Parts: sequence; C-alpha cells; structure tokens
Amino acid sequence: MFLKFSFLLKKSILNNKYFSILLILISISSFSQKNETKFSPNGIFDVVFDDKGNKYNLSDIIVEHSKNDGVGKTNNSSLLCTSGIFELYFETGSGMEIVGNPIQDQRRAIICQAFSDMSDFINTPLNNTGNTNKVKIWVRSPTALGLPTQAAGAASSFYNIPQLNSIIPSQDNPTRGIVDNEIWKTIQSGVNSYSNTMFPFSTTQQNPDFYHGYVCFNFNSTINWNLDLNKFDSSTGYVTNSVDFYTVVIHELTHMLGFNTLIDSNGYSILTYTSNMNILGWYYSRYDKFLKSSSNVSLLSNTYSGSSNCQMYDYVFNPNVSNSVIYPQCSSGSTFQGNTGLFNCSTSIVYSGSVNIPVYTPPCYEPGSSLSHFEDACYNGNTNDQYFMMSDRASGTFAKRYLKSEERLTLCDIGYSLKATFGNNANHTYVNYNTSVCNGIGIGGVNDGLSSTGSFLYEGLSGTPITISGILNNDYTNGQPSNMRYEFVQDLFDLNAIFSQTTGANNQSFTLKSFVPGLHLLRYVPYDISTGKRGNITYIFVNVLNNCIQNDICSLVRNGDFESHNYPPTYNSQVYKACGWNNSSYHATADYFNSDSTSEFYNIPCNFKGFQLDKIPGNHAYVGMVIATGRAYVLQNVYSESIKTELVSSLKPNTTYTLTFDVSLAEKNRQRPIKFQALITDTDLQLTTGGIIPNNFITSNVVFLTNSTFSNVLSSSSNGWETISFTFTTGSNPNLKYLHLGALNNISSQIESITNIDCNNVAVSNSSEAYYYLDNVKLVEVYSTNYLNAINDDFTNSPINATNGGLTLSVFNNDYYNEILNNQSSISAVTFTLIPPIPLSGATINNLGQISIPSNTVPGNYSFNYKINTVGNCTNDTATALISVNNNLFNDDISNDSFEIYPNPTFNSVYFDNSKENFHSVTIYNVLSQKLYSQNIGISENETINLESLSSGVYFLNFYGIKNKIVKIIKK
Repeated sequence: MFLKFSFLLKKSILNNKYFSILLILISISSFSQKNETKFSPNGIFDVVFDDKGNKYNLSDIIVEHSKNDGVGKTNNSSLLCTSGIFELYFETGSGMEIVGNPIQDQRRAIICQAFSDMSDFINTPLNNTGNTNKVKIWVRSPTALGLPTQAAGAASSFYNIPQLNSIIPSQDNPTRGIVDNEIWKTIQSGVNSYSNTMFPFSTTQQNPDFYHGYVCFNFNSTINWNLDLNKFDSSTGYVTNSVDFYTVVIHELTHMLGFNTLIDSNGYSILTYTSNMNILGWYYSRYDKFLKSSSNVSLLSNTYSGSSNCQMYDYVFNPNVSNSVIYPQCSSGSTFQGNTGLFNCSTSIVYSGSVNIPVYTPPCYEPGSSLSHFEDACYNGNTNDQYFMMSDRASGTFAKRYLKSEERLTLCDIGYSLKATFGNNANHTYVNYNTSVCNGIGIGGVNDGLSSTGSFLYEGLSGTPITISGILNNDYTNGQPSNMRYEFVQDLFDLNAIFSQTTGANNQSFTLKSFVPGLHLLRYVPYDISTGKRGNITYIFVNVLNNCIQNDICSLVRNGDFESHNYPPTYNSQVYKACGWNNSSYHATADYFNSDSTSEFYNIPCNFKGFQLDKIPGNHAYVGMVIATGRAYVLQNVYSESIKTELVSSLKPNTTYTLTFDVSLAEKNRQRPIKFQALITDTDLQLTTGGIIPNNFITSNVVFLTNSTFSNVLSSSSNGWETISFTFTTGSNPNLKYLHLGALNNISSQIESITNIDCNNVAVSNSSEAYYYLDNVKLVEVYSTNYLNAINDDFTNSPINATNGGLTLSVFNNDYYNEILNNQSSISAVTFTLIPPIPLSGATINNLGQISIPSNTVPGNYSFNYKINTVGNCTNDTATALISVNNNLFNDDISNDSFEIYPNPTFNSVYFDNSKENFHSVTIYNVLSQKLYSQNIGISENETINLESLSSGVYFLNFYGIKNKIVKIIKK
C-alpha cells in the first residue's frame, strides 16, 4: 500500500491565526498606521488581503522592496524571469534566486515554464501590441514568510478592497459584494489593477509598483521534489510519494487566478474584518457564486434592494442554508486545521456552473482546503485525488500537469478566455481539449477619477451637481464598445447623495450632488448589454469641496481659525471638514480636531496626540499635521501633512503683507521640531508627493517663506502656542492666490532630547516624527501710515441750530483714504464711530461721517473725538471735530469772506469763481438740515449751480474741498 502525499501536510499557526499549509500567507504587518505614507486617496486602498483574510500594507508588497526577514537579514527581490504576461520576482532565500546554482536554476526554469504555459493558455489584452503591463508575482522566501519546515508551499493573489476610514466612515455604508483579485483584474482589463487606485508619486521621483500575488515553496529535506519534467509516472521513473514541482506550481497558480472560495466556516466572508465589534466588508469570490448545497440551494444570497438584476453587490451567506453544510459532520466545533482527505458524497457542496462538480467538503471545515478543491471520488467514479489537478491532495504516484476540461470550464465561468490547448509535448504538459476558445467574461473595469498626474478629474462644491463622464472609456471589452453600459452607481461615502442617473451607456454622463464635503468613493459595475456579462466592481473618486464664507474680513484667509465646519471630525485625515481647507498633497493628509467631535481621538483639548487648548478663549478647533523624515518613495524622503487653502483674493503686486499662524508641538511627537514654511503661488497645485513642494514650483515669481527658528517646546508660550509671523512684499505677479503651510521644501529639522508623553502625561515610546497643531492663520495687508488719515475738523463756522438740532458736514470730507484725499466713491469702504466720552448725550455719527446733534441742545462749542475704520477694522485713524451749536443758524455771516456767489437771491441758478477755492462738490440742505442733493463741480472761474427744481425758500450750499464753506441762498 502506497502513502498518498498530501499538499497540506500539517497545521500551522502564523500570526495567531490557523492556516492550512499549501495556501498559507502570513500577515507581514499590522494595520496601516496613521502616520504611514499613503499610496491611495486617504489610504482607502492602502491595505490588501490574501485569501485567508490576512492584511498587508501596500508598503509590504512594493515590487523589489528590501525587507527584513525577521532574523536580522535584509531580503531583496529580483526579476529573474518574464513568463509571458507574468513577471516573477525572486526573494533572497526563495531557493530559486541564485543564478548559476544548478539546483536553483532547475527549479526556477520549471516555475518560469509553468507560468509561461499558463500565460499562453489565457487570452488577455495584456498580449496586445504595445501593452507593457505585467502581472507581478512575488516568489517568497519560506524563512521570511515563516513557512513551517514540513509545508510544501503557499500562494495567494491579493485582494484590494476599500477600508473603513475617513472615506467610508460607517459600517452602514455599502461595502459588500463579489470581489475580484488583483491578478484577475489585471488579466481581464489589460491594465495594472492598481492603476487609478494608487496615486502616482511626483514625476521627480521613482514610482513604486506592487505585487499582484504571491507564491512560496519549501525546498528543505522534508519534501522530495520531482524536478525532472521527463518523469511523470511510474513508467518514466516517477518516484512514489514525491511531489511534482510543475504540478504544484500549476495547482497554486490556478488558485491565484480565482479558483478558490472566500466563504469561512461561519458563512461570513474570509475577507470580513471587524471594527469596534462591527462586521465589515462582506466580500465573496466569483467562484462562490456557483457553489450550492447538496440539496441544490445556492450558498450565497443577493440582498441588493435597488434591483433584482444586481449581480455584483450585496451578497450574504444564504439565510435559507445552514452554515453547517460547510462542516457537515464535525464532532467538535466547526473547523479542523489540516487536511484529512475525508469526504462524503451525499453531503458535498457542489460547484454548479458550466459543469456540476462536487467540491471537497470534509466533516469539519478545513481552511485553505474546504470548498476550494474538486472531489474526484464523488465524480464519475474516479479514485480519490487521482483525476483532478485541483483535488485537495496530490496523487503521490504520478504528475498531474494540466487542468481537466471541467477545471478549464470553471476558469471560463469565473471570467477567463482560454485557448483549446495547453502546454507542450516536450515537457509532457500538453493537452488538447478538442473544443473552441471560451470567451470568458470579456469585461474589465478600471477605476476612475484620477488623472495621470494624480489630480482629481471630478471635483466641485458641496451642494452643487458635479458632472461625471466617460467612466467606461478606460474599461476593457472584447465585444463592441457600443454595447458597454454602467449600472448601479453608489456613493460609499454619502448614502444620501443624489444622482441624476445610476445606469447608462458610455456616452451618458451623470451628476453627483452631495452636501457632505470630502473625498467620495463611488462604485459601479461595467457590463455588456448584449451578453449580460458583468465586469468587476469599479470605483470612482470624486472630491467634494467645502463651501466657505470669509469670517475675518481683514484677513485674506477664509476660516483661518478652523471653527467653521459642516461636520465634526470622526476619523483621521479629515482636515477637509474645516471649511475652506484641504491637503497640499493627496498622499499626506492632515487631521482635524474639534470639541464637537464625539471621538476622544479628535477632540479638544485631549486627543490622540496630546493635550492642547485652543489659544483663543471660546474657540474650539485646530488642525494637526505629521512631519516625518527618512521616508522612502516620497520626494526628498519627507512625509509632510502640509495644508492649503485658496485666498479670498489674489495678492496685490508690489504690496506688503503679514502672514501669521500659531503652532504647538504635540506631546506625543515632539523630538524632531522643524522650521515652518509657507508658500503662496498662482497655481492650485495638485500634488502627489509626500507633501513636499517640488523645486520647479518654487520660483522667484511666487512667495516662499521659511521661519528662522525651530518651533519646539521651548519656543512655545505658557499656553503651549507659538506665533509664527512673516512680513513680505510681493513682486509683479498679480495672481498669487493659493496658500500652503507646513514643511514644504528642503526642510530643516533637529533632534531634541525630550520625553514624549500622551494626553495624560504618561511617557510613550520615542518617535523621530514631529506632530504639530496649527491654528489662527491670518494674512493681512500692511497699510502705510497715510493709507487712512483722519484730519481734524472745525465746523464752528457752520453752527447747528440748538432748537432743531441737525447734521454737520461729513468728517470724511478732508480725510485721506488709500493715500488719496477723500472722494465720495470711497466712503463705502470706511466706517465711523464716536469715541467716548461723547460730550452730548444722544449725539451719533452716520455712515456718511455726519455727526447728528440732538434737538434742544444747550448752545456752545463741543469737541467730538471720532474713529474712521476701513470696513472690517483692518486699519483705522482718529481725529477731532469741533462743532458750534447756537440759536441763530440762519444769519448772513455764515460765509463772510471774499468768496462771492451771485445772484443772491436768485430765481434759477447761482454762479461763482472756483479757480481759487478748488471745491470739488457741493451739497444743498434746507433749513431743517435735510440733504436735498449733491453735485460735483469744476474749477473754472464761472461755475454754475442750477436751483431751478427747488421751491422758494432758504437753502444752504455746503462746498467741499481742502477747506469747506457754507453759503446761505434765498430762492425766489
């Protein structure tokens, strides 16, 4: 009796999770930390999963990225073979990375051949002329991976699904459906699946790429590998109980293509994860859609409420099926960590697609084995593990080097277009399926919303319709483009968003209207209306900007105190909730703190970075930013959560301004202070750096400022804040309108010996990063001394009647605005106030600068102090007005100097010589001091004032100029 070799030799515990060995992938890092460099907008796609639900940060799967193996050695990965559409990168220690080593060369030749054969088997736009995209496979080191010594191998594709964060803030948002892995999406669309998902970094630096899948094999003495392609059965010298390497590679590669379940033992998705005890992310595979119970009931149920025709959204484990069908005869619990090889045909789950095949359903659920393999022994009388390539165990007596026709049809069902032949006779891998090419799905969606430079294609103000067009232009179809449609557009960020339509043809745009500012993630499904086949769930980024009013009329910065907000912060990276503000770069995203927040992490004064009150009593908001040096893949190796805003108006050329803002070094990250910087530019920069402004944007035509000192603990005042101030003069550029603040270019930082503490004054681990709170941003024009100049007024020669009271002339008549003697057009730019003590109770000053004397005032001379302000109190000046009050206003001595006006009395007009007086205007009042009308006058020797419209009576002509005069006129 021979011993069958199991692909799954033993159970293993890695990263506190149980794994079956062949399909094992360990999680090589924890959740993405707040301060890590973000590769996708707000980090929404910065985590990938393997087919066991383990999470990887994107930084862990960067192509050719050096990685520590955990025992003090740095492992590098090198591209050593391109196998058609696949690129294989071999990690140090993979057992195949040393070129020139005979045994490693032999192994590498086999794995490269296997991938090449599969590449030739698949029809894909990756093979189109000019297409340089490849599926990138990481061949791992078993030591770096932590693969147990008796494990044959491990493999998985990666799954990139949106995470719960500032873009998807609630578990109530729709985050479930059928998920396609990164290998599937790249092969179907012909486009790197990470395109338009990950930001391109600045063109001034190297852009990282990411692996689509992973494979690892154990070449220690425990496993007897067959590396001879000429040995494939007993007649050719195949050694019993050996493991055929080519067979294992094809088996694992088929799993990576999507021949696998994502159904866990409890019926939940393997990719399900939890946040605050809430279940999130119910995603299943296309393969799972074809699984049925032994009583022919689908294991999955669609719960989408919008349409019964939705084939890709909102799947759950069928409530009409007990999840015990997955572990039909388990005596203890539901799961067994290993591979028993046991089966019961009467209880087997069935793959029901183009063919009906029982799948491996052992008594207990076996992670990595159950449901992901076909059960030979329950199909057409085959011997267990001796027919299917995708059986749960290897034969042990011969090699199985190609898929059976049923397995080929399964790959066709889940979307692949496959040829009718596979392999070649020389390697004993050839098979002719005696059928035609299968077309598969023929549709691949590519995400939308990011330009090639990383800027947002769809952007607009909250509350206004934002047009979204051309989303199918970059999607692939092997049919007629005119048959392409999109369906079921959803907003994962705002469940109340309003769409003009959610289904349409390629040439049909739609609008999104949302009152919630922030980065929105939409999803849709591309499909072919003629075939009814659906592509992958595809995403669209839409940036909804926050409307904002100017709350400090003197400052050109809107919402400089960050108080104005539509919604309080609930997550990190939400600076956009502060009206008018955003991140300088999409990669580095600043935080928003507000006492309105219900989260202790983003509250004031105590939050996740320390304890800090707002500097201004009564205020309760500020922003926070990380500045970290030594970061890879970002410009100047700096990650800086700098912020930006659009000014109220452009700066005036050749004008002096003062920019001020307050900063406070947070207690948790205060060991590496920086010199703060500011940039004011004429371009709304759409940066994809780590927050650094590229050198080519910092020219003599913009304003770039660097503080002279480091902002550290010692520089702060007793309230924890330091005010940074820049005074500068603009050049000739009239379009400087966009302000950036933070660490912006070639930053200066220093290390200081100080203990980091948390909000409760407890010491925390050291950090080489700085974290600053920032608040109270102001940008004001510096006015010259004579910009607003109030001149003392003497109105004693124009007395007010004590009994009736009345108005004086305007105090503004002889004042200067913008260094120019007042003219009436500028009066709307200033305001007037009387300065206490006011000598007469009831006296006021109006918006024309006229002082009102109340009736029945005691006769005498009164001195009023007044203040003239520019609108908004940006600058002001004071002066004194002397006013005479008597009982004889209408005497003939009001003007008794050499100035002559004639005829007086008059019937229609009066005439006067203005060549010496230089009056610029005249206002006519009646005896009640009521203004009738005004007119401008020239400076000739014969000026005329037409009084024809006035009725008979006494009037006063108030002349305005360097000196003012009042003349009494009698109209007959």
